[in-house]
Amino acid sequence: MAFISVRGAQEHNLKNIDVDIPKNSLVTFTGVSGSGKSSLVFDTIYSEAFRRFVDSSQTPIYVMGGSSWSKMSRPRFRSITGLPPALGLSQKQGVAGKLSTVGTISGVSDLFRVYFAAFGDIFCHKCDIPLKSISFSDLSKKIFEDFNAKKIMIIAPICEKRKGAFIDEIEKFKELGFSKLRVNGDIFDLQDENIKIKIDPKKLNTIDVIIDYVSILIEKKQRIERALFQALEYGKGIVKIEYLSKEFKFNTKSNCPQCGESAPKLDPRYFSHSSLGKCIKCEGEGSFKKGYPADLFPCKQCHGGRLDPSTPIVRVKGKTFIETHLYNIKELYQFIISDFKEHVQNDKSKIKVYSEISRALLSMNRLGLGHLILNRSGASLSPGDLQRLRLSTMISNKLTGVLYIIDEPCQGLTKQEVKQLASVLQEIVKDGATVISVEHHPVFLSFCEILFLMGPGAGVHGGQVVAKATALEDLDVFLENPQTKLNKTKFAPQSLLLEKAPKLPKANSKKKSPESFSTKTSVLSKSSMLFSDFQVRNLIGKTIQINHGVITIIRGASGVGKSSFIELCLLPALYSLGGKNPDAEDEIEIPFKEFCKFNVTNDFEVNVVGYVKPGSVTRSSRRSVASALDVIKPLRELFTKLPTSQVMGLTESHFSWNSKLGRCDHCEGKGYIELPQRYSEPVRVECEVCIGAKLNSRSLLPRFKGYNLADVMNFTLEQSLDIFENHKIIANRIIRACQFGLGYIQLGQGMDSLSGGELQRLNLTIELKRSNLDGAWFILTHPSTGLHGPDISILGELMKVMTERGATFILIENREEFLPFADKVIEF
Repeated sequence: MAFISVRGAQEHNLKNIDVDIPKNSLVTFTGVSGSGKSSLVFDTIYSEAFRRFVDSSQTPIYVMGGSSWSKMSRPRFRSITGLPPALGLSQKQGVAGKLSTVGTISGVSDLFRVYFAAFGDIFCHKCDIPLKSISFSDLSKKIFEDFNAKKIMIIAPICEKRKGAFIDEIEKFKELGFSKLRVNGDIFDLQDENIKIKIDPKKLNTIDVIIDYVSILIEKKQRIERALFQALEYGKGIVKIEYLSKEFKFNTKSNCPQCGESAPKLDPRYFSHSSLGKCIKCEGEGSFKKGYPADLFPCKQCHGGRLDPSTPIVRVKGKTFIETHLYNIKELYQFIISDFKEHVQNDKSKIKVYSEISRALLSMNRLGLGHLILNRSGASLSPGDLQRLRLSTMISNKLTGVLYIIDEPCQGLTKQEVKQLASVLQEIVKDGATVISVEHHPVFLSFCEILFLMGPGAGVHGGQVVAKATALEDLDVFLENPQTKLNKTKFAPQSLLLEKAPKLPKANSKKKSPESFSTKTSVLSKSSMLFSDFQVRNLIGKTIQINHGVITIIRGASGVGKSSFIELCLLPALYSLGGKNPDAEDEIEIPFKEFCKFNVTNDFEVNVVGYVKPGSVTRSSRRSVASALDVIKPLRELFTKLPTSQVMGLTESHFSWNSKLGRCDHCEGKGYIELPQRYSEPVRVECEVCIGAKLNSRSLLPRFKGYNLADVMNFTLEQSLDIFENHKIIANRIIRACQFGLGYIQLGQGMDSLSGGELQRLNLTIELKRSNLDGAWFILTHPSTGLHGPDISILGELMKVMTERGATFILIENREEFLPFADKVIEF
């Protein structure tokens, strides 16, 4: 079939829509926040593609747990035809873990580990010369020389720090007549039927067979050599010698010709900073200060390389594993296609791994990630870089007939980077794939073959396909969404603000056109801080002035130092001036004055610092939008005062899903049950007792205007204003969120379900309740995330209003739609 045909889609706010999406095309869905883009693309199309894949394979048995999968409901639609296998990449995958690196996220580190372990040259730690194989006779001679007249144990290593029960191996040595087995240091008698050897298969186990316990005497040479031969056979070329509780390893395939040092059998895990190779001092983080960047505070033992110095020294074309991980991707790719390629030659085994490495690096380079190094922590990546890094792993293999579904791939990119990304996706389409994206960037939209505009508004005002375009002359309809252009599509526009909400106050300052912008500011406050003489990363040579009480936009390509400046200099400086970040879990004290010179005017004021990165891990599924807006307590008080509650003796605790009095006991107030999976994240299934209400049946009886508390929590903010229009406390706290274009989100929606852009706007909403914003600083990373043209205008106007009340905004943003709202633009 030439199309992916969706009929009757009704997931979330989708209004029974029909849509035909052409295959082998670059397709984008755009529209205002909450218009239904993700509901259609991710929650319907991708979710059904994944469900069909699992349902039609053996995956339910081995991964999903069979019966668990049957409990999951499919998306709400009438039919979907022509749906190919799909790979999806959404913003909600969150930030990377503390031990993840660019290399582990991309999978390139795994490939290097395999190559170095299988084909690398081992070097002596002391002499720094290649180790060579040693003959059996030379090994025997060395044993007699080193342990003459000493009683030793000759041991065959079976496995070292591996998971498993090893039942077959134990039975094999028992049948061969061996009597002693050592498991994790404990010795067992194999021939004693009364002894049962228990091995925990989930733990890392080390198992050895004791071949002989013998004194090294010339008259016992035949016995000793027979024991050595058996140990080498079962130990696959490695024998352990133990004398007076000291252990010595001999590897016949790697021995130093000068000092006799022997290396263990190479294992890819020796090159893993989360396994056998991790530096014990820093536990694989690379930094001597936990939570700090490894390149700024390298661990003295591993020098920031994350690996233990005692691990074998292995080189390929003169480079160690760590050295390859300190190149940036652009430099590393050049090394791979030149020197490294010579090492491969015509060896089929090497070629297979090499081709995977080169293809992955090429994909990362083409997506504009050439500035990254493999050893860089994944947690330090900007949201845009992390998104593209994950995208590179998806597209590097150029699968044919596959559907790629991508959420805002242009996040944080410059025009040129967006063009580069779009050209890569176009090539994938030429190779036979289909790409569907959710995106707002005008440059990216101009590269797409098919555009769908969702809307016309958000929430209940959205959920429809407003327009479809196949020609670039129709592009303006998809960018501004004005009434005149929407009328052409036979849809009446809907206001993004509620009728009951007060109209958005206009800022006093006039908007400036993007053409009038430069790196200078029009009217700036006298209060400022100056950063100069940078000595960190690629900020060297810059001088940056930050002004108080204005909107400053920081722009520039990926890797030029925008995030480094914010996180290593600006934020620590604000904290040092008394700023507090209420959303931060543990503020890391960065000694920023070691990285730059810092001067500040005396009348500089800082008290609150709001810094929320898209994909922040601080979002909690137990915390709802209602609790963030401080309307939970008023709602519980309201329901407690109802006549039904008074008769039943219900208190506020009976309306809390965190209390034993009110919560559903089956799901413990979550509204869902988590089904653990063997190879993936747990799957959430709606609680079959409370049907997602979170509360027990008793707490659901009282009703306000015909709705119980669970019904109320399912209302959008816009709907709730109709219900609580006479309850000023609740209404006033909700109105401001609606002014930020968040009227479509639900009161009970978990904070972990919000996009990065939604989270940032909600954070600003909460701060607006303050009577005085003097000294309030807001650092926004890519605030355009999830925002369409009208959304950006709303956010821009509100930032202007807040600056007039004393707030200061710093935006890391490359979208030009924000420029008219800026007082100062800093180009990196």
